[in-house]
Amino acid sequence: MYIYVLDINGKPLMPTQRAGKARRMLRDGLASIVSHTPFTIRLTYETTAFTQPVSLGIVQDTRTDKTQQHRYVQHLKKEPSDSSHG
Repeated sequence: MYIYVLDINGKPLMPTQRAGKARRMLRDGLASIVSHTPFTIRLTYETTAFTQPVSLGIVQDTRTDKTQQHRYVQHLKKEPSDSSHG
């Protein structure tokens, strides 16, 4: 589960999967909860705003078979061919 993180001004930072660290930050007053869905916290102290480029891929198929999802994503990445359908 990813926890989304905002800086003190509300600007998005890199999300984290470190739930234990987020819990400690909330407990110690270093962050506050902004939203429960998706779970988002806002830091209460100044920090650097270093981020990395992120790309998002959305798969329409919601089945849990990861092999099928992988094939579907690979299909989306293929270049369209110039062949006719006739």
